Amino acid sequence: MFARVFAYVILVSLLTPAAAFSHEVTVGVPSLGSEYSKGDYIVSESGGVMAGIFSRGVTKDTTVSGGYVQLTEDAPGNKFYVLLTRGTHANIDERLNYLKDNSFESFYSPSFGFELKTVKHVLIKAVYDDIDILGSERLRPGNYYLTIRYERLVGGMPQISVSRSD
Repeated sequence: MFARVFAYVILVSLLTPAAAFSHEVTVGVPSLGSEYSKGDYIVSESGGVMAGIFSRGVTKDTTVSGGYVQLTEDAPGNKFYVLLTRGTHANIDERLNYLKDNSFESFYSPSFGFELKTVKHVLIKAVYDDIDILGSERLRPGNYYLTIRYERLVGGMPQISVSRSD
């Protein structure tokens, strides 16, 4: 039996009119079982799956009420993450510095329940009948900078070279 867990991480930003007297917003997600709250977030987790809220504003309160975990924040332009993903509150603890300094979204695949990646992985294999490619260098898995250079026209076909640049 296979279980499929879809990961959702949503950044929500509520804009309130400047003339509004209060910027207080309460957000809730269904409780899954065990609740955990620490400063700017509250999660509910069960069986390796978590649902929660992380505040990017001023956290006023975290509560469990009526089958929901809730977070209330009070700040102009309220911003918070709403998440449903695999993992536990420990995954959020590991990312707190990224969340607090707003660098979390700069990751290639920002996630609470999966590995954070900073580099895109690309597989390139080029075979063309109408382009002459010089060389056949093979590279092991890793990160490389490549230079693709037009060399000249040979027999009516463009000739290019692909080389590793360091």
